[in-house]
Amino acid sequence: MKPIIAVIVFSFIAALTNSFCQYSEPVNTAQSQKKQRDLNLNKYPSLKIASEKMAKATESSDAKVIVDLTYSKYLKMFGGREAVLDLVVKGFDDLKTKDGQIVSLKAEMPNELAEIDNDLFSLVPLTMTVKTPDGLSKGTDSMIAVSEDDGVTWSFITGVSQSELEKLFPKVAEKIKIPEPKSL
Repeated sequence: MKPIIAVIVFSFIAALTNSFCQYSEPVNTAQSQKKQRDLNLNKYPSLKIASEKMAKATESSDAKVIVDLTYSKYLKMFGGREAVLDLVVKGFDDLKTKDGQIVSLKAEMPNELAEIDNDLFSLVPLTMTVKTPDGLSKGTDSMIAVSEDDGVTWSFITGVSQSELEKLFPKVAEKIKIPEPKSL
């Protein structure tokens, strides 16, 4: 059984992905001036802190914080902050309507880090437990963390599969591989 959290909560944006398949990333002319960057995950403690904040916001159904922590380019693709906020709220309402509840969502230690057009991208594994009418469902998923300021702050791309990532952010998909959600 596919984890319900991946289907209901994180799908608040992924469901719209097919409408935006023609998106291409802007070209960054500063790429030729880029400096050598240390891609050691231990150099970016704010990544784990921000990941935990996003997981906690999702666990507590805090749609405003979730949207605040969503990657700005991703928000723009789906109509901006208010449009995405409406989608997130609807996703949580749908979960409640189906008698679902997020019991726990934990951001694990990020395990990949890549630099793409002067921004940092990292894969953040997630483990979750969701209460459904059928009982508890445990599973794994992931989100992508993005830093546009050398790892000082992080925002997130959630609810996308590898094939959707390839359509939305092809350069990112070349370096970051999203595993399929799994039931535990």
